[in-house]
Amino acid sequence: TYAWPGAKIFSPTFKVAWTIMIWKYVRKYSEKTGKNRDGMIKRPSNSNILYTNTLNKHLDPVVKKICKDHRVKIAQVQFMSHESMNNSSNPHLQAQGNFVSQNDHIDTTQRTYVNFQDFYDSENYEMGDKSEESNQLPEFNVKPIPQEFTIANPDWQGKLKSSKNEFPNEEQFKIINKFNREEIFNHKYDIPNLFSKFYKLDTTPLDQIVSKRPVNSFMILRLVLGLVAAKGGIKRELGDGTQLSKIAGFIWGGADPSEKKMFEELSTQFKEFHKLFFPNYKYKPTPKVQAVGSTFE
Repeated sequence: TYAWPGAKIFSPTFKVAWTIMIWKYVRKYSEKTGKNRDGMIKRPSNSNILYTNTLNKHLDPVVKKICKDHRVKIAQVQFMSHESMNNSSNPHLQAQGNFVSQNDHIDTTQRTYVNFQDFYDSENYEMGDKSEESNQLPEFNVKPIPQEFTIANPDWQGKLKSSKNEFPNEEQFKIINKFNREEIFNHKYDIPNLFSKFYKLDTTPLDQIVSKRPVNSFMILRLVLGLVAAKGGIKRELGDGTQLSKIAGFIWGGADPSEKKMFEELSTQFKEFHKLFFPNYKYKPTPKVQAVGSTFE
């Protein structure tokens, strides 16, 4: 029982009913006017707009670094794609294209970034005039990327990506800028040069050489990259073998099939030379340790 008849509206059942009614009203109002209950225009559902959770998967690490340095809140920003850049064969320009508003025209040969500042808040953005006609993105301040983040040699444009479709970071870009792509893919190193580099014959006595597994086409590229770096005086900047392998991976991933074929042919020649040097060598792969409880099919 209730002390007075009007008290029923405060019961749990009535509270649930009122909540559902209010929610339905807000939803209906939002669908009809294109605004939410605070009068803010909702985010457009245009297919040309790439939201942050999708865009971040394709962002160049250098772009992320720039956004971080300029205190751009990526999670609070909505990006508009640019058709001409999305059609570019350069993956870096494709990523950059998502940083251009629909009213901007950018030369696709120029890497750019946008100074977003505080166009949006965390959930909604206000468009000035709240009428439906004002449903446009505001103008962005587009600036060129600082010189240290650009590719000095245009031959590298669109030619750097890993097998996982990842791109070099700032430090790796600076190192790659110092390489001439022509020296890598039109090198003059023969099999004896590569074999000597692989086994370090210039510093290791012949009786102390231990046979290794013959290299594949990617490892040939890695050997060539190391030789070119030593010749150009930038070997020290590569650091350990891990950094060299990563950079070689970006170069290999961006190479054309015809360019890879050359290294595949060198790999075949290397294996033949390896047989002459180590006639008794047999490749014995290390057996994988089976996890407890697993079964072979």
